[in-house]
Amino acid sequence: MSLDPARTAALLGVKSRAIVRDTFGVAEADLAAAAFPDGAALIGPDAVYVYSSADAPQPLGAALALAHRRKPGAPLHLMLDADPGMVARRATAFDPMPQIWRIDGAELHPATAAPVPEPIPVPAGIDAFVDQMLDEGLDIAVEHGVVMGEVLGLEVARVSIDPDGTARLDVGVGRFDREAGAMLRGPHQIDDALADAVAMVRGYRRAGATPHAVGRLSPERWLRAMVLAAPDLVGLDSATAVESVEPRTNLLDAWPAFALGVGVAGDSVLVATSLGLQLELVAHTADQVLRHRPDRVVLAMPARDVMPILVDQAKHLEIDVEFTPLELPYQPPAA
Repeated sequence: MSLDPARTAALLGVKSRAIVRDTFGVAEADLAAAAFPDGAALIGPDAVYVYSSADAPQPLGAALALAHRRKPGAPLHLMLDADPGMVARRATAFDPMPQIWRIDGAELHPATAAPVPEPIPVPAGIDAFVDQMLDEGLDIAVEHGVVMGEVLGLEVARVSIDPDGTARLDVGVGRFDREAGAMLRGPHQIDDALADAVAMVRGYRRAGATPHAVGRLSPERWLRAMVLAAPDLVGLDSATAVESVEPRTNLLDAWPAFALGVGVAGDSVLVATSLGLQLELVAHTADQVLRHRPDRVVLAMPARDVMPILVDQAKHLEIDVEFTPLELPYQPPAA
């Protein structure tokens, strides 16, 4: 039986106070509590302490936002129940660098930054499927060893590898659509299914389209598709899609999309596209900076989403960052 959220938050608050008292020597009377999702936060006289439980796998952006709001400029100590390696890696791209700690019982230990993972190689023997997707006008995206075909940023096909190593082309928007389609049609119907999927997505991802779930999915990747088709929208000569360092868990997640481009001056530019307030946007971007080492970064998103907290976080990345407004052909309806 699980505890209710209020009781869990109270217990985490008690534990975090004890850890901060014993590790940093701050009297409990000098610590003010603050709410933090799946954790607890304490505002001390000279620093901010955030305890993030294992249920919050990406807490860096939220912790930076809280620290900026409650005590701007103060050191941030982020204490993690979960494996801290990824968060510690991302923290190294910030100046000043948040201090990341690993919780071990009632003790804290400095976290060791995990290395930037190497890209997973693309399987051999799939050229015919790639050509098939290109013939239908799809954009090819390669992420974590998986080759996908997208229409305006929405995946409609991917190359899947069976346990025996045989490659096949699966068509559908999302895993369940792909699996259902594979059961209901034979291999000889794949061309028609792909053409139908492309037509359906294009019909809903346009100005004036009837509201539909297809028009709401992966808006960040739709923005990226616009950049890939017209790099001058963000001041580039060319742009190529790149995978996120950490894989997106599912189609419904808000997850920034990335591209590498060449600026008019010949410099290397990392572009991140986003929609809505994504507190982890700058932390995700930090991972890309560590992997690709660009000369500068462009964060492209609707003007209404350029929030002060994102601007502040971007200022602390150890690289030049600029915000560029970028709008979809229409605003996707609320889910």
